[in-house]
Amino acid sequence: MHNGVHMWVGGIMSDIMYSPTDVLFWLHHAHCDRIWAIWQKNHVNQNPNLTGTDAIMDPWSYNEQDTRDTTNFGYVYI
Repeated sequence: MHNGVHMWVGGIMSDIMYSPTDVLFWLHHAHCDRIWAIWQKNHVNQNPNLTGTDAIMDPWSYNEQDTRDTTNFGYVYI
């Protein structure tokens, strides 16, 4: 779901080094984030069992557990 959109849009969006300079990058990632929040709301306490490097949201130091509540980042989906 995630990577396919980058490739489908093409151009700058398909280049990992420059994709954040495309406004569609932010729209796409906001939607992925929204889908994650909806899934979490509908699947309480059914979080993925991620460990090691899979659990780290590289290049940030946040881990999967930190992303379970969007208020940790100062916003909420209603």
